Amino acid sequence: MGTLPGFLTPFIAEGNSLFKRGAVTEIEFSGSTYQLHVHDPAHGSPWVFLQLDLSGRVRDHFCTCDAYDDKGACPHLAAAHLRIYEPGPLPLHQVYEATFWNALGHLFFDLFEGMPAEEENALFSVKAATSQAKRLLHALFHERPDETEETSLKFSNLSAEELELWKEGEPSRALSYELSVWSDLAKACFLLQQEKAKAKIEIQGAEEPFLLKAMAGGLEITLKLTKKDLERLIPFWGSVPSSLKAANSTSGEVKSVSYNPDKAEIVIKREVEVEENGHGNEEGIALGKWLYLPKKGFQLLEAAEGAAPEVVPKEQLTHFLTHRARALQRYMRGFSVHQEVLPLQYTLHFDRGFNLHIEAYVHVPGDLKHPHALFLGGWLYLPGEGFFPYEEPPFQAVEKIIRADEVSHFVSKERAFLADKSGFVTHEVQMETLISYSVEVGGTLTFESLLANESDGALCYDFGAWVYIPKDGFYRKSDNFAAGQVRPGMRVKRDAVSIFIQANEEELRAIPHFFTDSPIVLASGLSALVDDKGNVHIDLHHDFAPEYDLKSLEFFDNYIYAPEKGFSKLPIDPRIPERFHHPQTIPAEQFDQFAEYLFPQILPYFFELDPKLRAPKELKLALKRLEKNEDTLSVKVEYVSQRGSIDARAVLEALKNRRRFLLSDAGLLDLTEERFQWLGYLDKKALGSKAKGMTLTPLDLIRADAYDALEVIGEGKKAEELRLTLKNLFEQHEEAPDLDGFNADLRPYQNTGLQWLWHLYRQGLSGLLCDDMGLGKTLQAMALLAAASEMSAHHKHFLVICPTSVIYHWQDKIHQFWPECKVFTFYGSDRSLEGFRGEYDVLLTSYGVYRREQKLLESIDFEIAILDEVQMAKNRRSKLHLAVKTMNAKMRLGLTGTPIENYLSELKALFDLALPGYLPTPTAFRDFFQIPIERLGDPTRKELLSRMIHPFVLRRKKGEVLTDLPEKIEEISHCALLAEQYQLYEETLRKERRQILSSLEDPNEKVPYLHVFTLLMRLKQICNHPALYFKDPENYQNYQSGKWERFTELLEETQEVGQKVVVFSQYLLQLDIIEKYLTERGIGFAGIRGATVRRDEEIKRFHSDPECKVFVASLQAAGLGIDLTPASVVIHYDRWWNAARENQATDRVHRIGQTRGVQVFKL
Repeated sequence: MGTLPGFLTPFIAEGNSLFKRGAVTEIEFSGSTYQLHVHDPAHGSPWVFLQLDLSGRVRDHFCTCDAYDDKGACPHLAAAHLRIYEPGPLPLHQVYEATFWNALGHLFFDLFEGMPAEEENALFSVKAATSQAKRLLHALFHERPDETEETSLKFSNLSAEELELWKEGEPSRALSYELSVWSDLAKACFLLQQEKAKAKIEIQGAEEPFLLKAMAGGLEITLKLTKKDLERLIPFWGSVPSSLKAANSTSGEVKSVSYNPDKAEIVIKREVEVEENGHGNEEGIALGKWLYLPKKGFQLLEAAEGAAPEVVPKEQLTHFLTHRARALQRYMRGFSVHQEVLPLQYTLHFDRGFNLHIEAYVHVPGDLKHPHALFLGGWLYLPGEGFFPYEEPPFQAVEKIIRADEVSHFVSKERAFLADKSGFVTHEVQMETLISYSVEVGGTLTFESLLANESDGALCYDFGAWVYIPKDGFYRKSDNFAAGQVRPGMRVKRDAVSIFIQANEEELRAIPHFFTDSPIVLASGLSALVDDKGNVHIDLHHDFAPEYDLKSLEFFDNYIYAPEKGFSKLPIDPRIPERFHHPQTIPAEQFDQFAEYLFPQILPYFFELDPKLRAPKELKLALKRLEKNEDTLSVKVEYVSQRGSIDARAVLEALKNRRRFLLSDAGLLDLTEERFQWLGYLDKKALGSKAKGMTLTPLDLIRADAYDALEVIGEGKKAEELRLTLKNLFEQHEEAPDLDGFNADLRPYQNTGLQWLWHLYRQGLSGLLCDDMGLGKTLQAMALLAAASEMSAHHKHFLVICPTSVIYHWQDKIHQFWPECKVFTFYGSDRSLEGFRGEYDVLLTSYGVYRREQKLLESIDFEIAILDEVQMAKNRRSKLHLAVKTMNAKMRLGLTGTPIENYLSELKALFDLALPGYLPTPTAFRDFFQIPIERLGDPTRKELLSRMIHPFVLRRKKGEVLTDLPEKIEEISHCALLAEQYQLYEETLRKERRQILSSLEDPNEKVPYLHVFTLLMRLKQICNHPALYFKDPENYQNYQSGKWERFTELLEETQEVGQKVVVFSQYLLQLDIIEKYLTERGIGFAGIRGATVRRDEEIKRFHSDPECKVFVASLQAAGLGIDLTPASVVIHYDRWWNAARENQATDRVHRIGQTRGVQVFKL
């Protein structure tokens, strides 16, 4: 499908919608001119007119809708353009040229030219099989309109000569065919086939006359053919479906396309596959170079002897270049076919016999007379350059000779052609009314009368109605004085001369030698220079022709006068504002406004431009010096271009001074460009000093590298040392951390994660560890804390903030893997920090407690803060987010299994917690990153954001580290009772305990085992969910449960990373609660209980439905004999008395067929 031209791209969506729903109908075309109807009742169902040039570009266009009147373009034009190029790459009329239907139309025209248009005779018939076809046939043969240049498209592409011949009753053969019924019939069949109507062609008979049967839509055509007729149609046979195949030299893969300038022919070589069991021994009917095999097809006789090349002779080059060349461009060898239209130039002269010679040329006179140059219909060939389409000339020849007796007629007819031919223009002023002029001292312009034969003694040549004066042009002969604005005796003062000439230029051109034969000033343009203070000086500069004496020249504003030669207009581009025709100075303090609004308008008109005013083609961010301080870096950074360099400090100062543009040795810098934005994050302290350079943090330097890759330019020892220092900052190079006292054996990918965390810590940076659930984020974070504690004898404090539901999990893991660590759990209503500072290493608390105790905890200097499940604080408007954002910690490490790259607002919120201030403000982030990426799909902004976050985010998915994972990871998750839940537990226990103890103390009563078991079951139900205990699953939201909170956290995390989950519980009412929760949140699930009848359907849905994320099952019903391997996470909501039974249930997931590691949570 053709690419829409630029002026239609704003309408691509609406145009494409109209095109796809088939709104473009009633297509009519003649050559490259189209008229189409667009069915769009909301906008009046307008008509569209489109005209293309030789290269397929839109030359002219129009639409009858209101939107076109307002904007000069509309969706209807876009839809029409898409239809014309369906399916592409050639437009409809070029596709039609090479079709069977066009060949058949020409054949009909040649056979029946001059005969009345009728639907059948002894040789042919055209019939209709449908009502629609009958209407079409009736319109073609019986209601043909009277076509004229005012009413028909068919006159749109005619030259002036062709139009004149038609008016004289002698139309060209091409126009006669275009106006015939056969051309309309051929186009109708072609368009029917284009619109997916059934089309077919066949030949009946094994001898002359052959009977052609052709069908398109409801039209049925028969024609008796001679051998010669059939031979004409065979090359186009493949464009319409047929049971007869034409295996010819134009089929097969093209190998090369070459041009032979000596023979003026194009040779196409192909790889032609000849069937092994060909038709060489079969009898057929010879049709020129073809062999016709009835009921089989057509064979090119030369094909059996090898792949004979296809030769395009000179007389067919125009058709080839127009319709086939673009598709074969990539196979061309040794020549090119260009699409840009070349304007022709001309030289004119009279010979001794006063015959007028007009010779066309492209670059220099005579270049089209080269022996190998070609001048074809619409195309020309220049040796060494290739083929070009050219503007249609008034005559089709390199040289046109007008006989002396025809010159007068030619001049009258071709005045438009002669209008720009110096020395041969036609003048309105008649011969007998010539006027002479003079310029007095002081610049006054005077006029006086002058007879034609007194004009400087110049020769005159009389061609009847016209008189020719050499180097001046043609004048009409008349006895009447021309009444014009310029009259003998007029005097024009110097300051009015320029305006007078401009107002009367056409009339003044009739005065011999009023204007010079050649321009005095070859070119005029602007020059600009920047002084030491930043002021810009702009002046007008002229390049004078060498034949003029500069001392004698006089300036009259927009004109210049050379004595005895005439006036010449200064070639000042009219788009240069009048103020710059005179010297101007732009003060430095006004340069920003000038550069933003006026400079871009006049930039194309500068001859000379100070290098400081040229925007650099390439700009690099070069690191010149890098020294480490205690917490900062002393950095010298320069922007380097092909012209010079500028210190980044100067750019930062300009930004702080709110400058938009900066004139520098590197060129003109637009400080709003994306590459400079990293400087906008810096405060004035970052300016540092000229001696040491800028004062930056490692974070600043990483941000700079994201916006504009830092380079070390140059070679030598110092450059290599600098490259190494830079590399050490960005890449992991530190020695392995000391893990004495840490008892866990890290897996390879966990050790990689620790090395990455250690690098961030040593560089004073923070980050986000975003590994998939079950990959050991907690373990890697604890390893970091252990390593940091071993690094020096100085006692460090660490902070761990996590959801309430995993506080005891952290306690257990620290005691298990880092026994030397002293953990202070800051949680509960009686919490206190007493004793923490002296003895303890890690302060463990929940997000809720941290929010309430923010001021108290900010008084402690933490070395590292671990933010487990950091997404809990992602709401940037919440008090929790604000509290965590301002915590007192040298390093912050956020842990989350959520793929943060998918949600840019969450990415921003989490980075604000881990690296406050690193990303732009919320408003700036939304405008610069979020909208361009999420709404507009901007790849540049997406890549920049990726570069910014990459050093601080580590995410591994299970599939990436599968070989490092154990087959099954089990985790016991301890869940604390919430306040109301705890109170219910205590009351139930206290109530039942008295009765049980009373029974136990009475020696006459048996041990009440059943009573004890019942109490245990009730307490277990309370731990699960108070709604289970009260048998109220419908209102589960009204109760508090620590285990339920942990369960929903695990479920949310698995959904974020797209893993399927199996949940087991021994209580049916607990399964009811879980299923109600899933239903409310729109999470697909399947399940099995003891009463489930169609178990196979539930299991099948869990396996095959990607939207079925959770399998809910009772331990007794689903513990054995089923396959739940689509899941990779198992949650035992409550524990069974028998561990073996639990393991059997787990093995429904962890079994043969499981391709991922399985994570098992036991709550």
